[in-house]
Amino acid sequence: MRTTLKFLVPAASLALAWVATPTMAEAAEGGGPQIRRKGGQWSLLAGGAACLPGRASCSRKSTLGGTTVDGSTRPSLGTGAELGYRINDYVFVGASYRFGMFDMSFVNPDGQPYEFGYQHSIYGVVRPSIPLWRFDLGLNLGAGFSKQVFRLPGDDRDYSAGFSGLVGPTLDLFISDRVFVGARFDLLLNAQGDVCQQRGGQTLCAAAQDTDAGPVHQMLFGLNVGGTFF
Repeated sequence: MRTTLKFLVPAASLALAWVATPTMAEAAEGGGPQIRRKGGQWSLLAGGAACLPGRASCSRKSTLGGTTVDGSTRPSLGTGAELGYRINDYVFVGASYRFGMFDMSFVNPDGQPYEFGYQHSIYGVVRPSIPLWRFDLGLNLGAGFSKQVFRLPGDDRDYSAGFSGLVGPTLDLFISDRVFVGARFDLLLNAQGDVCQQRGGQTLCAAAQDTDAGPVHQMLFGLNVGGTFF
């Protein structure tokens, strides 16, 4: 996580420095930026992911064989992509993919240590935005599907899948007429009620318990780069 933050801060500073030169030239000429917001739009996200309590907790204390084990589902890396169409200056519609990792630090009720976890999510997204000069202030609103997997030694795993919602503010800065950089802060809200346990090739699904790793909600955050086309 510290490595991610060390990358994000210099990258943001570089983006601001990049936009400074054309901004000064525009001011001297008395003109404004000619931003082409309408059209096809793509973007890529790189940053971090964190656990938010859902039907399962992000931290727990359990007693196994007379030994108390403290554990947690800690932050890790996150990434994502978007592709869609900007109908006008104020509304984007499209599809969004998010992938976030979980850093696991506890064992399951059988005494097996979780190795890592992750969540795949795909959404249909509508993003209303307020354009202010080179900036876009927006709000992602999405509905779709997500799958969480928590890996154990070997091929064993716990997993859950089902409906998921996305909501989160966005901030973008156009550094040219078609290219922008910005930030994302997404809340991925999962509605799964059951967790499935795969053990030795057999799978059993049941309602989530306090001792399960999931399902939980997830938060993704990071820097975003993208652009418009045609």
